[in-house]
Amino acid sequence: PPPVSWGLGPSGALPAGASDTQWLAERVAECEAASPDDRWEPFAARLRDLLELLHGPFALAVWSPRRRALFFGRDKLGRRSLVVARSASGDVCVSSVAANPVDLWSELPVTGLFALDLADLSNPSVRHMPWREAMHFEQPWWWSAASPCPS
Repeated sequence: PPPVSWGLGPSGALPAGASDTQWLAERVAECEAASPDDRWEPFAARLRDLLELLHGPFALAVWSPRRRALFFGRDKLGRRSLVVARSASGDVCVSSVAANPVDLWSELPVTGLFALDLADLSNPSVRHMPWREAMHFEQPWWWSAASPCPS
């Protein structure tokens, strides 16, 4: 078999020298094309299924203008950092590196794919598409309307 630069579950592996970023971008575009309507759920399910094929660390965010949603997640072991914060005004930030003050940021749970649904700007929401292999999920403090931001 050819040398492997990045593992892809049962579907095979990328040959050494191949761009995993290009491969993943092409697969995400295929997920987008295969989800014909504007609802976030069909695209999230396809994207989750794609991400579950990956063997290796990842953290990513994908903007879908058609759905007005930001999809983000990281590998099940949390080997790549993806942090989130919510400002006092309600803005949600997602980043691979925490900005100052760092104590306002928390690691994103490794329980599945998240979608920041902005289709209705008067009522934005964070949705969760769990990995098919069940993991315990608790609503993070950064989205709960009842939880104040840390000072």
